[in-house]
Amino acid sequence: SRLGCRVEPGEVLVFPGVHSALIAIMLAFFDIGDALAVDEFTYGNLIEAARLVRVRLVPVAGDGEGMLPDALRKAAARQRVKGVFLMPTCANPTTVTMSKRRKDDLSRVISECGIFVLEDDATLVPDGTGTFLGRLPEQTFYMTGATRFLAPGLRVAFAVTPKRHLKELMSAHHRLTIKASALDTEIMSELILSGRAEKL
Repeated sequence: SRLGCRVEPGEVLVFPGVHSALIAIMLAFFDIGDALAVDEFTYGNLIEAARLVRVRLVPVAGDGEGMLPDALRKAAARQRVKGVFLMPTCANPTTVTMSKRRKDDLSRVISECGIFVLEDDATLVPDGTGTFLGRLPEQTFYMTGATRFLAPGLRVAFAVTPKRHLKELMSAHHRLTIKASALDTEIMSELILSGRAEKL
């Protein structure tokens, strides 16, 4: 809620890292050969995961603020893209952070094209620009975790799915037996609720 995400506690799934959540989402909602738009330079482990689940990655041009909306529109039309993977805050490996305007412009294109957003948001601190989940709640799979900015050994990530897909992702999560440590989850929750996560 502090990040502007309107979700109920029962709609938040806990994974042992964003990477695990990404794999579950791709397995549950993408078929073999489906296309996922990504930045020209993207998260290295996503490339390997996409190969594993046979999802095609489509590189999309960007600039100092991230993916270009017009380039995404063209890629979606030409490559029949089913979703787009975005890291709006400190993208890996470029460290690019999107402005509110870029998020707004991309959201319009994503809405027009009717594609999914896989939003990997490396923050627990609201920056005023909002999330894709806040803009497109029925199209966005939102993920945020602790490993990049808090503690690499604290393997906890939180994921939110469009409400109509909640049961499907919960089922995939259960079947893949990708579980976060209860102790790590409790530690992470206490750090967030106490405000110490932001200080750290």
